[in-house]
Amino acid sequence: MSLQFALRTEAGADLIRECGLFVEAGPNLDNPILNDLHDRVTSAHAPADFRPGTFPGSSLKNIRLHIACTEKEIRDRSVQQIIAYVRNAHNRFSNLRVIVMHAAPKRFPFPPVRPCTEDVFTLRPDTAQWEHLVSSVCQVTKACAELGLLLAVENNWAYWDGIDPERPVSDIREDEFLEYFCSSPEEWYCLCRDVSESNMGCCLDTSHAVPYCHRFEKEAERRREIAHFLSEPQHIIHFHWNDSDIITPRGRDDLHLPVGEGNLGVEIHSLIKERALELDHPVTLEHFRDRDTLKKEIRYITDLCTGI
Repeated sequence: MSLQFALRTEAGADLIRECGLFVEAGPNLDNPILNDLHDRVTSAHAPADFRPGTFPGSSLKNIRLHIACTEKEIRDRSVQQIIAYVRNAHNRFSNLRVIVMHAAPKRFPFPPVRPCTEDVFTLRPDTAQWEHLVSSVCQVTKACAELGLLLAVENNWAYWDGIDPERPVSDIREDEFLEYFCSSPEEWYCLCRDVSESNMGCCLDTSHAVPYCHRFEKEAERRREIAHFLSEPQHIIHFHWNDSDIITPRGRDDLHLPVGEGNLGVEIHSLIKERALELDHPVTLEHFRDRDTLKKEIRYITDLCTGI
């Protein structure tokens, strides 16, 4: 079986059709380009934020959906918004196979808005519970199953907001980090096991994984951790395939580099390709620079050997 690739809509309808590629729809299903590409959509990314004005008791913008929230109204509204997206996407895209979603805030302010780096903020882990996360994902999993869809929970970007870049990693406490559930490979795989449904699995975003790996001081430890994200490949049912920088501090950001332009290395990309070849739907190259970069990237992936 040969690999098939999906891109984001930024690549444009002409290039996507000309190259025989597919599409991962974003949270905004009203994006006009999806009218031209509706038959090419094989995966769709559920929203991560409340619709403006719908978070109870707050007018803040960009408030994160919180499916693990200890406040039932917020948790229920979050789940309902995701399920509504699932149903709308299913009704619109006849070749849709996978819904991708994020987990939930774990250590965030409340309301759950990601602060700017210079902000002073109080993290509120007391507003989130693992049991609520599992229950909510089970609800979304059931809604997907009723429509014949897979649900892939993405590993979240491990944020470095508010952390002085000059501080040695060894001096930073884990509870200082702004964080989502499922930023670590252990939690991410644990969610799969706790939900334990055949149509639910993991979506590996390698660009999100690298900032988590940078919480380890030595490069060898970081490379061990990135490999850990691929240690249970049977649970991985989708990829947001990106490259990044696991060596220098710029990898603390969500770089989303084209595959082959970072330093994750041949071994990691070969492991991804090995699992991707076992899937029955396209993997997403979750970035787009230009046509020539895309061709170079696909050539790099094609030349990768598996089983190394």
